Amino acid sequence: MRRGYIGYVDDTVAAAISALDADDPAVAADAECAWHELVAISPASGPIQASVQQYCWGTLRRLDLGTERAWARSCALADLLDRIGLSRYAHIARSDTTRAMLSPQSQESWVQRFRAHMAESGVAPPNTTLLSWPDVCTVRELDIVDTIASTLEVAVITGDIPVGAHRNGSAARREEIMHSVLATERGDQNLLEDVLDCRIELWSTLSPTRAAVYDGLVEVLHAAQVVPLVVAQKAHRYLSELRASHDAAESPSESADDRQLRLILQRMGLVRRERGRTVLRPHARGMSIADVVSVLLRDWIGVEYTPEAVVIEALLVAVARTGDTSFSAYRADRIDPAVLATALLNEEGWRVGGEPIGVRDVRKIVNRAIHELQVLGVLTDDSEDIPYGNSIAVMFAHGVIRARLLHSNYPRAM
Repeated sequence: MRRGYIGYVDDTVAAAISALDADDPAVAADAECAWHELVAISPASGPIQASVQQYCWGTLRRLDLGTERAWARSCALADLLDRIGLSRYAHIARSDTTRAMLSPQSQESWVQRFRAHMAESGVAPPNTTLLSWPDVCTVRELDIVDTIASTLEVAVITGDIPVGAHRNGSAARREEIMHSVLATERGDQNLLEDVLDCRIELWSTLSPTRAAVYDGLVEVLHAAQVVPLVVAQKAHRYLSELRASHDAAESPSESADDRQLRLILQRMGLVRRERGRTVLRPHARGMSIADVVSVLLRDWIGVEYTPEAVVIEALLVAVARTGDTSFSAYRADRIDPAVLATALLNEEGWRVGGEPIGVRDVRKIVNRAIHELQVLGVLTDDSEDIPYGNSIAVMFAHGVIRARLLHSNYPRAM
């Protein structure tokens, strides 16, 4: 799962294991095994708090040793960590939290508790509007995760990030620190753009067609950090008018166009129906137009890996690849998104009733997505042809694909 330095034992660790062996050979054997397993999921510089927690709360459970054997190994690791001067990490290894995390429980319960404990510790990189962290990463992305986790650990130790009973403001401070680290330049780009490259590399493994698509979009996806506010103009105006009518205790009539827009925003969780009226959800009440752009990019398709999402991605690729003649397999000047979607779905293992998916199976989804983009005002041409000359639509497509990569969870274990 990680790179680590499996097999590495320096003189200090070797001496500590030898001392443990003199007292109890079984404990020493467990400690040595645990050390090798821990460094395998740690940065090359050695264990950090996040990797110790990952090992004690996750890795030991996945090794399927049984509760008591896993706990014994964790305690042996704690003895070793004490002897090499890592008492904070030793406390984690023999803590009540670790004991509880190793107890029998459902996967769903364990995941919830794991995420809660990692967040409570203050060292886990948080999910933010800028970036979400998936369950599966490339080795290069894990290095970036470790850089952030190490920085957060220092902030916890110095009191910059409050933990325990005084956690007010912890989430906001963690987010601020993480974004600061991601803005750090490495080579000719910052770490956030490095993460984007890692996501492109990972998702390209799903199919040859997806790899070809991303290969031709790398440059524009990096340039899609800023998407023009005009793409959210219609949605923002609707939300603003809805807020004004609520403040005035009015119940405006709903035109057919408003209803279509409302259904899209309702699906995205920005509005809801209440006693025949459309009302804003709390988090949408103070949204600026920039906030609405961010939500549209992330939530119009959503972050799930589903057949419908793949089809809509293909539509956006057709828009995004405007004028790119290198993508000859799909006639880049007029890519048929249904043909592209069909290739993606079949290569990536999706089936209908056990049979390969045909172009006709996805055409309806493509047409519905085109209609939604017209309702949102992103596409302005009512003809059947996608308006490839619409630069706003092109930039919107770039932004949505970028957001998909930065927020979606990779669908398969590596």
